[in-house]
Amino acid sequence: MTQTPKVTEEKVYAKFVHFALSIMDPTGGAINIAHLASWNKVSKYQMRKIVHSLRDKGMVELKCFNIPSEDEVYPPYWAYVLTEKGRDTDYFRQESKKHDLILQECFGI
Repeated sequence: MTQTPKVTEEKVYAKFVHFALSIMDPTGGAINIAHLASWNKVSKYQMRKIVHSLRDKGMVELKCFNIPSEDEVYPPYWAYVLTEKGRDTDYFRQESKKHDLILQECFGI
């Protein structure tokens, strides 16, 4: 029997911060519950409980994204993103500074 790893709200919040700071994501860091569950090797039910707890605290919200493309039509993408409250934390500011330093060092941005 395999043991599932302990996933905390802090770990999931850290994932949201990581994706929110990504410059390659057209959705601005949107992640759905199925992907979070897969990456953390837990059930969708367990992940949904954690994400809904973050949602109830006002840290994340569910949004719909239409990904533009000239050649193909993509279905709407429903996912959770950080709210302003979720971005107004010491952890987010700390990670944002690290991210900015990497961009400055690598690309001169």
